[in-house]
Amino acid sequence: MLPRHHRLTTKDFKDQKKGEYLNTPLFRVKIIKDTTSKLGIIVSKKTIKKASDRNLLIRRVRHLYTHSGLCSRPNTYIIGYIAKQKDNPNYSDLVHDLQPIIKK
Repeated sequence: MLPRHHRLTTKDFKDQKKGEYLNTPLFRVKIIKDTTSKLGIIVSKKTIKKASDRNLLIRRVRHLYTHSGLCSRPNTYIIGYIAKQKDNPNYSDLVHDLQPIIKK
């Protein structure tokens, strides 16, 4: 599980600043320079209907965040918006899709 000090709060979402966007087929990621490193993931009900599937996707992305080296980026907020798809993406699709984001 992602430690609480690495998660964005609702206050952090409301206080968003301008940042850089990176787009992939599954994600739209906003990277904001700030004083700490935090992650927020947004999956709307329009994107994935079942709450259990939304939560599974969020847990998978958080796992990738901690194990891919993104959490070692100093002083960045990373906000991930999940794009609409026909099926729920499996873990290997998520890994493949996050590679360009990790490299930047």
